[in-house]
Amino acid sequence: MDGVNQRRKRKSKDITEAAFVLFTKYGTEKVSVDEIAKKANVSKVTIYKYFDTKEGLIKAVLNEMLIDSIKIFERILESDLPFVEKIEQILFKTDEYERKFSFAAINPTFFEEPVVKEFLERFYKETTLPFFKKLISQGQEEGCIDRSICTEAVLFYINMLKEKVTSSQFQSIRDQRFRMDINKLFYYGLIGNKND
Repeated sequence: MDGVNQRRKRKSKDITEAAFVLFTKYGTEKVSVDEIAKKANVSKVTIYKYFDTKEGLIKAVLNEMLIDSIKIFERILESDLPFVEKIEQILFKTDEYERKFSFAAINPTFFEEPVVKEFLERFYKETTLPFFKKLISQGQEEGCIDRSICTEAVLFYINMLKEKVTSSQFQSIRDQRFRMDINKLFYYGLIGNKND
């Protein structure tokens, strides 16, 4: 039975990887299930067996992209590292994650598609926002985030940044250094890391 589960997992992974490549290059609306099946070397029926609908597959691809990263970030947040080191680890992992998924190469219109926008918005509310609330709380407890700034103001700032970062304008930027600088500005502000 274990061998069967391994094959199922591998086949599912092959499908989501093929879909990711095609979706991010051409957009979800322009890619057919037949094209995904061909790239994944499976039948169209197999895709529907695993994912029910094309929309289900799109959500599975997005989920795989985001869940992996947030789990890593949460492990960093729960570690015994000092807050500043946690931020450095998160920055490093963010850069690694962006390279892994080649975000700079993704067609910017991918993030504008309704099913993608809806999924990302829900993920932000249900997963990303609670993570940042914990991050802010830890930062304030350790004196790294100004306690006089209310959590709501920090979350408003994060939301403003999120709106810009998920826009097609930002997604069309291919310069990796620029993208990392935006991450540094987010975590350290204009004053920078005082521990440097």
